[in-house]
Amino acid sequence: MLKKLSILFLSSLAFISCDLLPYKDVNCRPFVLKGEMQWFPEQTGETVRFTNTSNQTKDFTVVDKFIAHRTSYVSDTGCGCRDLSGMLLTTSDKGSIWFNDRNNYIYDKPDKIQENVFIVINDVQSGFYEIHKTKLDQHTINDVIINDVERFDFAYTDDTKVKRLYRAKSIGVIQFELVNGEVWTNEKLVPTKTQELSSFKYSEDTCN
Repeated sequence: MLKKLSILFLSSLAFISCDLLPYKDVNCRPFVLKGEMQWFPEQTGETVRFTNTSNQTKDFTVVDKFIAHRTSYVSDTGCGCRDLSGMLLTTSDKGSIWFNDRNNYIYDKPDKIQENVFIVINDVQSGFYEIHKTKLDQHTINDVIINDVERFDFAYTDDTKVKRLYRAKSIGVIQFELVNGEVWTNEKLVPTKTQELSSFKYSEDTCN
């Protein structure tokens, strides 16, 4: 019994000496805009028009842009530092494009960023995750060269699904393609002014 108590006492000293006391308040890094202002360049209320090869159009309106920053957490509770950001665009016929990004980190360790994109066309939802993303230096649409592009691909087989989506810095979604070959292209392929934090609904929280 005495031996067990000694081990527990020494273990407690080790935790104290290493500043690893359980249930310790941990402050997260101050929030700093990274790619949010580039990947979500549109303002709330702005409309983005896409056109297909048959000259049909789809108007997506930005209805929400948000950032949620965690300021602190309590250790040993499963909590950690994280930033959430997102943007939602909708159409009058219940279509939508939803970006949902998560940035997790602990202390001074590297960030773990997860980008998700969901798109609904004609009541059919398609989704893409970080593992479906490829970064491209350039992408050309109708002789227009666009730099800093992300391409999301998934091997859907249903003709009504979106199999590929492109988005570019300071432009947003520039093009998406359905399995059936139908391609929709953003009418405005020109970079816009970099957005500030004030263009987002910003909030802070803690976790314990």
